[in-house]
Amino acid sequence: MSIKIPKALKKTLISIVVLVVLFAIAGVVYVYVSGRQSAPPAKPAPKKAVDLGLPKPQQPAANAAEGVAKETLISPVKAGQNTSFSVRTNPTSTCSIVVTYSGGAVAHDSGLANKKADPYGFVTWTWTVDPAVTPGTYPVTVTCVYNGRSGVVVDNLQVT
Repeated sequence: MSIKIPKALKKTLISIVVLVVLFAIAGVVYVYVSGRQSAPPAKPAPKKAVDLGLPKPQQPAANAAEGVAKETLISPVKAGQNTSFSVRTNPTSTCSIVVTYSGGAVAHDSGLANKKADPYGFVTWTWTVDPAVTPGTYPVTVTCVYNGRSGVVVDNLQVT
């Protein structure tokens, strides 16, 4: 028994089979041609570092004067809270900080240790104000030394 397939359906099926075969051949040719490169793709040239014009740290002369300038002081602050004091001086200067509370009591906190200025001359201390300190205004003194010369800056910490 043979099944009769209409002529239009036969032509449609043959057309579909021919298209599938053509697409398969085109895919094989594409893969073959795209895989036959004579040289690997060129690597992009490495980008040069962009000079942003930022200042380069420079060591001052051995006989340079020592100066200290306040940059920031977080004040007012409540007793028991953290505060910080930043100054600018000569790079590599050795600096100390003293915070004097009422009655001449000097603050003792691990954040108040002596420090060396960074290559740009910045030094920052961060410490916790003693919780027992009464509200008031207290002097903060920073002394920096560079090659035997010293500079001092004093500011006031307000405790509320």
